[in-house]
Amino acid sequence: MSTMKKRIPMFLLALAIMVAMALPTFAADYNNSLAGYNRLIYGSCSLNISGNNVVYNNQNVNLYTTNYSNDQTWVGIPQQNSYNDDPCAILKVKTSIVLGGTHYVLNANMTGTEWNANIKPYDTTNTEIYMCVGDVNSPRTRIYLREHPKYYLKAVSSGAGSNVVFSQSGGTNWLISVAG
Repeated sequence: MSTMKKRIPMFLLALAIMVAMALPTFAADYNNSLAGYNRLIYGSCSLNISGNNVVYNNQNVNLYTTNYSNDQTWVGIPQQNSYNDDPCAILKVKTSIVLGGTHYVLNANMTGTEWNANIKPYDTTNTEIYMCVGDVNSPRTRIYLREHPKYYLKAVSSGAGSNVVFSQSGGTNWLISVAG
């Protein structure tokens, strides 16, 4: 009986150590600096270019069920933010890198009251391609345009096929997940 009493506390101690070692791993699954390879996730869907493994100018960006494709992987190139301390980046869609040729980036089509999200060829003079995050210490954050900080990236609804816009009427809390 005394052997059993010694084993239970040792088992609980070993279990506590395993849990403590696993916690930092779980906490590092998000990357709110936008730098590197990322997926922008909302519910069961990810930010996605319309179409399958093709890129072209003004191609629409929407939500699609997360499938870990290049169409849902965004490569963040860190950029300077002269307005505040929020991290900013240009987000290139990985499909355009894999296919070679012109790299395409997330862009705001500035027409109307809500600006449609699409992709454009990478051009540093285009100010609508610089994205920033508001809260680097939270697993979910809102993404906004550096040059227009009141315009947030917003999924119109949460289902696959939902359009994505930049809107002044709030934004979506995105999970920015490291894409390996």
